[in-house]
Amino acid sequence: MKRFFGKSNQQPTKSLGEIQASMSQRESHLQANIDAKTKQINEIKAKMLKTNSPSLKTQLKQQAIQILRQRKMLENQLTSLRGQSMNIQSVQFATESARAAIDTISALEVASKEMEKQMKQLPPEKIEKMMDNMADMMERSEEVTDIISRSYDTDTFVDEAELDAELDLLGDELEMDAVPSFLKDSAPEQSGPATTTDGPRPDVVDNELAELSRL
Repeated sequence: MKRFFGKSNQQPTKSLGEIQASMSQRESHLQANIDAKTKQINEIKAKMLKTNSPSLKTQLKQQAIQILRQRKMLENQLTSLRGQSMNIQSVQFATESARAAIDTISALEVASKEMEKQMKQLPPEKIEKMMDNMADMMERSEEVTDIISRSYDTDTFVDEAELDAELDLLGDELEMDAVPSFLKDSAPEQSGPATTTDGPRPDVVDNELAELSRL
C-alpha cells in the first residue's frame, strides 16, 4: 500500500504548550527588531537636526521613511502574533479546565463509591440501637453505684437518762483518779464519830488533804 499511496509525511501534532512557547519566542524576536528600528530612526533624526545640507537631509529622510515602513510591518506581525497567542491561551485554559473537571468528576466517583461502602457498614438502625443500649447500661451503672454507696443505720435506741447516768459515773471515776493512791490507802474508814484519841484528829486530816490538793 505504501508503494501506491506513498508514506505519510505528517509530523506529530505539537501540544498547545509547545505552540505557546514558540509564539512567545517569536514575539520576543519581533519586539527586539522593532526596538532596533526605533533606535535607527532616532539616530537618523538626530543627524537631520545637525546637518545643514538639504540634499543630505533628503537622503536621511528617505532612510528614515524606509525604516519606519519596516517597523510598521513588524508591529503588524507582532499584533497578529499576539492575537493568535491570546487565542491559544484561551484554548489552553479551556482545555486545562476541562481536564481538571474530568479529574474532579473521577475523584468524586471514587469517593462516592467508597462512601457508599462505608455507609453500608453504618446502618442508622444499628447505630441507634447501640446508642440506646449504651444509655441503658449507663443508667444501670448509676443505679449500682447508688446501691453500693448506700449507708446503713446500725445505731440502736439508747435511753438518754442511762447516758446521763453513765456520764456522771465517768466523772466520778475521773475525780477519784485525780487523788494520789497513798492517800486513798491511808484514809480511815469510819462509820461514826471518832471516840479514841490515839489516831489523828479528823479536822487535821481534812486540812492535810486540802493542803495536798493545793500542791
